[in-house]
Amino acid sequence: MNSLVILAGGLGERAKQKDPKQFLILNSSKNVRLMYLQYPYLNQQSHNFEEIIVVVPKKWQTIISKEIKQMCSISKVISGGENRTESSYLGLKACSSKCKKVLIHDAARPFASKKLYTTCIKYLDKYDA
Repeated sequence: MNSLVILAGGLGERAKQKDPKQFLILNSSKNVRLMYLQYPYLNQQSHNFEEIIVVVPKKWQTIISKEIKQMCSISKVISGGENRTESSYLGLKACSSKCKKVLIHDAARPFASKKLYTTCIKYLDKYDA
């Protein structure tokens, strides 16, 4: 079983905007946020994942969970930690006990291709990380 952990826990302080950059709404009529562009949960695309864990700041958990639930049934949204390391750990802990391979990706960089995901999963057969 393959899992994808998407880290969206950053506060976006360097961007100096009201909301963190991963949560910026790019299309208000369709409620499309930056982090939703080309991710596996968009249009239920198959990227060889059986589950997707999205790690967000606690104050965003309800909003993002509601939005993602409408896009993808294999996603779950959890609260992140105080820093990237802790959020990564919490994302890994939230993976199914059946999970054999995990990819971790940054929500503010949504243009990873299906080919990149597939290649990374394939290389995990040969390499530990």
